[in-house]
Amino acid sequence: MPRALAQLAARLRREPVSPDADATDRDLLTRFLRDQDEAAFEVLVVRHARLVGSAIAKVLADPHDAEDAFQATFLILVRRARSIDWGTGFGPWLYGVAHRVAVKVRDASRTRARREKGGGSRPAPPSPIDLSWREACALLHAELDRLPDRYRLPLLLCHLEGKTRDEAAAALQVTVGTVKGRLERGRELLRTRLARRGVALSVALVAAVAAPGAHAVPPPVSVTLRAARGGASDRVLTLTREFAMSSVLSQFAQSVAGVLGVVAVASVLLAAGAGVPTHATDEKRTPPAPQPGAVKTAEEPKGTTKTDAFVVNVQVKKPDGKPAAGANVWVWADDQKLTEGRTDANGRADLTVPKFFERVTVFASAPEYGPDWSESRPVAPGKPAAGSPTELTLVENERAIEARFTDLEGRPLANLPVEVLRLAKLYPGQTWAEFRAKRAADDLALQSLPRVRGTAAGLPKQLSTDKDGRIKLTGVGKDRLVSLATAGQTHEYTLVRIVCRELEKSEELPGHEPLCGARGTVPLAPARTLTGTVRDARTGAPVPGMKVTDIGFHLTGAVTDKDGKFTLHGMKKQREYALAFGSLGVAPYFDLNESLPDTPGFEPLPIDVKVYRGVVATGRVTDDRGRPLRGHMFYHWTDDNPNVAEYGRGTRAGYRVSNWGDLDADGRYKLLVIPGPGLVGVCARPERLFPRLDAQKESAPRKVYSWPGAPLHALREVNFDPGNEKTFVHNFSLTPGAVCDLTIRGEGGKLTERLLAVGQSEAAEAQPVVGATLKLTGLSPTRARAVVFMDDAKTVGAVAAVTGGAGTPVTVTLEKLGAVSGRLRTADGSPAIGAEVRVRLLLDRAKYDNLPDEVFTTLGVSGIEPGAWKHFTGRTARTDKDGTFTLTGLLPGQEYHLIAGFNVEKMGGELLHERNGVTVKPGGTTDLGDLNPKK
Repeated sequence: MPRALAQLAARLRREPVSPDADATDRDLLTRFLRDQDEAAFEVLVVRHARLVGSAIAKVLADPHDAEDAFQATFLILVRRARSIDWGTGFGPWLYGVAHRVAVKVRDASRTRARREKGGGSRPAPPSPIDLSWREACALLHAELDRLPDRYRLPLLLCHLEGKTRDEAAAALQVTVGTVKGRLERGRELLRTRLARRGVALSVALVAAVAAPGAHAVPPPVSVTLRAARGGASDRVLTLTREFAMSSVLSQFAQSVAGVLGVVAVASVLLAAGAGVPTHATDEKRTPPAPQPGAVKTAEEPKGTTKTDAFVVNVQVKKPDGKPAAGANVWVWADDQKLTEGRTDANGRADLTVPKFFERVTVFASAPEYGPDWSESRPVAPGKPAAGSPTELTLVENERAIEARFTDLEGRPLANLPVEVLRLAKLYPGQTWAEFRAKRAADDLALQSLPRVRGTAAGLPKQLSTDKDGRIKLTGVGKDRLVSLATAGQTHEYTLVRIVCRELEKSEELPGHEPLCGARGTVPLAPARTLTGTVRDARTGAPVPGMKVTDIGFHLTGAVTDKDGKFTLHGMKKQREYALAFGSLGVAPYFDLNESLPDTPGFEPLPIDVKVYRGVVATGRVTDDRGRPLRGHMFYHWTDDNPNVAEYGRGTRAGYRVSNWGDLDADGRYKLLVIPGPGLVGVCARPERLFPRLDAQKESAPRKVYSWPGAPLHALREVNFDPGNEKTFVHNFSLTPGAVCDLTIRGEGGKLTERLLAVGQSEAAEAQPVVGATLKLTGLSPTRARAVVFMDDAKTVGAVAAVTGGAGTPVTVTLEKLGAVSGRLRTADGSPAIGAEVRVRLLLDRAKYDNLPDEVFTTLGVSGIEPGAWKHFTGRTARTDKDGTFTLTGLLPGQEYHLIAGFNVEKMGGELLHERNGVTVKPGGTTDLGDLNPKK
């Protein structure tokens, strides 16, 4: 028996057989995402560790690089779980991800090494005789990485992994003939591309690449599990962010996205703002509302003027559609009630908000009814909110929520603090039964519902259970959902969702955040207490005022005392405890993530940590009139900052709990930095009032390869010198961008009844257009703002490009939409029956400042490119029995990208035709003729 097989057999004899050994990959991943079943994730990692490690070892020689790539591969798996096509091979998909991650790591390491040696741009490709085997292998890996999946994966499996064609076909779930054809086509593509770079594709070269790596042993499973809980390094998180599927996340969500998957991110956001649990009962409701006609306004912040104010018009109705006279109405933003009033006899109220906000939430409530709310976006200071009046409909309030909390033996837990976190509602006009019928009431469906903070909706911040373990919460409303969090010391801190209706047992949901009915029972397990001390990494002195919180789902927390000590209650017993430490402003310490393995029993578990002290930079951000701005500061050191190593782990926390860099009400900030060169920038709010910078384009030449998730409005090179205090003070004055009216002219001079648009606001989805004129703000003189119009029936539309230098109002004229047709053929010339044909709108990112990042799976694992709101502008059709297709609703004068084939958006699909530059004329049909497979 070969030595490697003997070692494997010995290991298998030593290890017990897992009860999950027969579970499918899909089942294991689902259990981890839904129930946080770490054992399932561990089985998944162990099952594919050799495959992933093998793919990485063929590219990377450095064991530290290999470990980072290994962790990033499985974090990408978690983030892209919903996009996996389980009808095709999961193993090959994961192998392909690992290979691409490894190539990315290798290229980044070489770029860094070249910079450190003072090298400039990439040298020209050498001739074949000058190339070493190592260079040739690197080029082969790079070109493999650029191939489409349908050619790349068979090559990886057969030539790098050594599988036969039959084995590769089984793994990819295609025929052997298909594998043969793709191998031949893939080799030809590789041969051509390598020849352009001075390399001849030979059997010897392929054999050299396929040779086992020196460091093929994957990192311990515990390391990957720790990364999945939040303990990943900055480098691993950066790799994950670059390769994983991404919509534009908020800055907070990006700090945790990919660490715990979609469910975890939603849970963290759900409890954001809840802070450290308090144990004092507070059942006070909103103070009595003013009399009808009276309006109470919050105190105006310093620096505001009357011109900052805007008006929100509110119309409140009862469940039967009649006006709700005397209803309480209020406006909420910036974590406070800005103004309040009561509706008149017609159910209307006009609320004046003293300060301009990019968006506010309008609430309404009344005795005997549940509340309603809606987001409102003001157009500009001094103007009514867009879409006025804001219509709100109260709901019936048939019952109170009287959930019961017990221990695992069914005994009531009396005097248990229960926090009210969020209130969610179904979509307009929808009942619970309709919601259940339309989509399964699972975690993802529930998290997509509109929701607000409970206190903003007038609910109490905290309740306490009675002697029978029950709480009583009134005023929620029929079919509303409340998110609660237990905060006891002896039992686990648990999130739970309660729907305000009775649920059958079969309708309840288990998991880390269970769902139950209004009188449901929630059992709680005993909790583990963690105690410890936080000390300065250099001096060993205790650090007071550090917040300590669980990175997982339970969100319990504590603050260190004057001796640096803390006690963390309510921890769910688990294999390993992942904790985050963050400064609350008492002392300038960087955030830190730490993990602690569990031990038997429930006695307090000790943990001591060391944190790294930074240096505080300060400043103020105002507009050009001296008015303070809100938002957040961006900071990152340059890649060649010599002080990074000195600060060790202090700069690498993936999960952050501190608020360094936030702009306060006076526009002031405190930013935690390290000495040496770096970049400081401003992400201001309201973000749409100021011109945006291209963060990636601005940062890279300055040797900073990180950028904020929010729009960047200002950026400055800095060099923090401990010997010069002035270098730590940086003020910014932002000049609002130009304002331009965009007038829409209908086809034939008449506007369509229901016109939609994207690009006029930050919303990713199309929004209704109110009136014939839009006011665009924050325009840049150099980059245009793209606004795409289309009616609901997809008969007319246009694309407007507006820059800050327009000077005068811009008019866009709607035109009849066009169509494109053609006949798709297979390789033998026969009609491609039932094939899919897709087009997507092409807009240039260099020209426009507001294009979203979108995922195009035909581009491969990392197929994230600037898009053009593909769900709104993209079109799809299928060919008929003659291979004929027609795509309608295309914008005239714009370029489209067309792809056609079978399952072209899925791994293992067959691409038959692809082309750019597809255009249509107003009201016309462009016939592309016969579309044959590309040779």
